[in-house]
Amino acid sequence: MNVIRRFIDIGTSENHGSISNKYVRFINSVTLFVWLNILGNLSVALYFHQSGISLVLIAHFLIFVLIPIFNRMGRPVLAAAWFSALAILFVTFYAVDITLYGLNFAYLPMIIFLQFFMFPPAYLRYIVIFIALALAGFVLAILWPVLKLPLPIAVSQDFINAQRLNTLFGLPALSIAFGAYAFFTINKAEHEVAVEKEKSDRLLLGILPASIAERFKDDQSFLADGYDSVTVLFADIVGFTQLSGKISPTELVKFLDGIFLKFDELTEAYGLEKIKTIGDAYMVAGGVPTRTDDHPHKVCEMALRMTDVISGLTTPAGEPLQMRIGIHTGPLTAGVIGAKKFAYDLWGDTVNTASRMESHCEAGKIQITGELYELVKDKFDCIARGTVAVKGKGSMSTWFLVSALAA
Repeated sequence: MNVIRRFIDIGTSENHGSISNKYVRFINSVTLFVWLNILGNLSVALYFHQSGISLVLIAHFLIFVLIPIFNRMGRPVLAAAWFSALAILFVTFYAVDITLYGLNFAYLPMIIFLQFFMFPPAYLRYIVIFIALALAGFVLAILWPVLKLPLPIAVSQDFINAQRLNTLFGLPALSIAFGAYAFFTINKAEHEVAVEKEKSDRLLLGILPASIAERFKDDQSFLADGYDSVTVLFADIVGFTQLSGKISPTELVKFLDGIFLKFDELTEAYGLEKIKTIGDAYMVAGGVPTRTDDHPHKVCEMALRMTDVISGLTTPAGEPLQMRIGIHTGPLTAGVIGAKKFAYDLWGDTVNTASRMESHCEAGKIQITGELYELVKDKFDCIARGTVAVKGKGSMSTWFLVSALAA
């Protein structure tokens, strides 16, 4: 079996890809079957002392040697064309010489069937050409005795009878073999497509919210929705620039990954949407893409839990870890941008204001705007910070979110 497997794999390579290798293996497999068939017919011809047809069978066998050679040279299309042309030529010859009684003409429709597995779709013209040639050979084999043309090589009736039996048993076996090949090939292809679709879906869900991902699969044009109220949170590690100069890049990434994984768990637990991370900054939103009424409270709860995560942690350099968190609620636009490295993102003054709340926040604190305070003051303890000069916004009244009020 190892010898057969090595023969079938002649001309395959990991660099060619599974699809190209599939065509090479199929051509080699069919060639091996034809060789076995030729050897069987040759033994019958020798038994009945048919020297003329024996020489044709030997020539047929030897010329087919070029097929695996072409595959080994990296010329699978040439190998397929060589196989098809010779198969049509020799089968038409056998069909004519052994007469219709020998039933060899029935192999020509099988050659037509094989064409769809011999050539990639890009070579459809070759498939059409060889189908036309096989049909011409079929018509010629039918018309030859009608026109009462002489046989190319005289053969005995005993040999013709043996060929008839060979075809009666061989053709169904060949049909079953290649029918099974087609069946398993199609099922394997469908399985591979399903696996790849599952992978792409998982990848898409890792990039986009579930509802947006479903829309994006059907329509990859620009997707944008306006929202009347969304709560946006920005979190940033204090002293990150200085920290990055004290530890290796690997340690730094591992450190951030450990923290952000915990934040991801909180995001999922509160039903919020992680928008992105930029360096040491973490951005999350509530109320997108699914519109909800409790997003201000959910985001505030998550902010407090984030401070719990950070509390007591130290940097790889052994220094205390602190974060600044800024939150704001307001209208914005959310959608997908990009044709290749696409991403779900938010735009609008609400996003800018939330970012300013973080950048103007004190270390270790959660700063919220007055608009958000009015929405959450009944459930959270907040301390007025007073009026703060915010870049690009002017003077703003802000609050520090301290804790959740007892129920």
